[in-house]
Amino acid sequence: MFELTRKYEFHAARKLTSLPESHPCSKMHGHTFSVIVKISNHTYLNDIDTLSNPTTEHIVVWIWDKLLPDLNGLTEVTVSESNDSSCTYKGNN
Repeated sequence: MFELTRKYEFHAARKLTSLPESHPCSKMHGHTFSVIVKISNHTYLNDIDTLSNPTTEHIVVWIWDKLLPDLNGLTEVTVSESNDSSCTYKGNN
């Protein structure tokens, strides 16, 4: 079995409001967060009912549609099919 791993990083500020004011984390401070996503099942893209024509353009819209309901602030998704070829989708605005 194969396992695909992708690591993402994002920069954000926060303050932890449940801590006493004397605690340093109760004040606004920043971090570089890392998120690791692992997928263990490979899929033949043509077998996905809602992705019967899996062009890169359709894949990026399909991923957008999957992420949008749970990811407030989503502004764009990019899918690369090689080092020099990609498609970016920014929604239907």
